[in-house]
Amino acid sequence: MKQVLAKVKRDLLVRAINLLFASLSWIKNERVFRWSYSLIALLAEKLAKKDYYVKKIRWIKEIFDSNHPSLTVTKKILQDTNPHHRKTLIKTLIINQALVGTNKRKGFSISR
Repeated sequence: MKQVLAKVKRDLLVRAINLLFASLSWIKNERVFRWSYSLIALLAEKLAKKDYYVKKIRWIKEIFDSNHPSLTVTKKILQDTNPHHRKTLIKTLIINQALVGTNKRKGFSISR
């Protein structure tokens, strides 16, 4: 039962992060954009289980908060790419590789 609840919780977090990333593509207001990526960072921290990844998520958020040029690049990628490509990038690179993948790799290495 606990495994089912954990899977449902993880799936809801993944869907929320995916939806928030998709919404970043059409947000023009700077304050709303900052609030959205802060929420994404908070949810991503809850999804990532390794301390290393949580620290990296916080580091990326701090970089974005300081108006690092990577924020401009991120906005451009989110706003100027084809919606299908954007969805694929979010799903494969951010969610599967960085967030969910870390937990799967950790579980696989423990079971060996």
